[in-house]
Amino acid sequence: SEVDRRSLSGGEPVNFSIQSDTSQGLFTINSSTGEITVAQPFPINITQPFNLSVQASITISNVQVVSALFSISPVASNRYSPIFQLNTYYTAIPHSTLKSSAVYTLHASDGDAATSPGTYGKIRYEQRSPAAGMSPFSVTPNGTVLYLRDRLDLEQYSLTVVAIDNPTDSAEERTSHPVQVIINVIHDNMHDPVLSVTPRISLPEDTAVGSTFSVLIATD
Repeated sequence: SEVDRRSLSGGEPVNFSIQSDTSQGLFTINSSTGEITVAQPFPINITQPFNLSVQASITISNVQVVSALFSISPVASNRYSPIFQLNTYYTAIPHSTLKSSAVYTLHASDGDAATSPGTYGKIRYEQRSPAAGMSPFSVTPNGTVLYLRDRLDLEQYSLTVVAIDNPTDSAEERTSHPVQVIINVIHDNMHDPVLSVTPRISLPEDTAVGSTFSVLIATD
């Protein structure tokens, strides 16, 4: 502070300087005020604290020098929001799908996962619409879409879902853009059988009774 500088120097100007810095130039100091500021963006993967040696010198009748050593430990921050690769996701399920079946799993990524996998990089999923109980489907926090109702109609269902990261302070959480999950319920028996037949078969005139001369194959 200004009072401290005057007290230290007897009113003479104080010059501040960084003597050593293990951060390789991430910090700078104002030579007149002694304010230390961040000069460059922090690297993403920081695991060790930085050591900063600062010197205050006063020139009067004799040079007076005071040095101080700082240890600066960067704290992880919530830099990124979760991201989905698509705006809309599609899936189709048979009409006979059992209650409480998992019919789809969403996945979003978060750039903070490398540095804070348990907090800023951890993602939970939230269904924004339809409201709970208004759809036969529900999204769990881990991104699984569950079929809940006893009976499905043969129609198309749509859910709106977001991904939210998980900081310790909810005021710092970041939310992805909303995505749509489209679920088409289809008939179990969608196709007719297809018979594979050889169009022309030639048989010797002395073919024995009971001989097999062709095998029909049907697919569905």
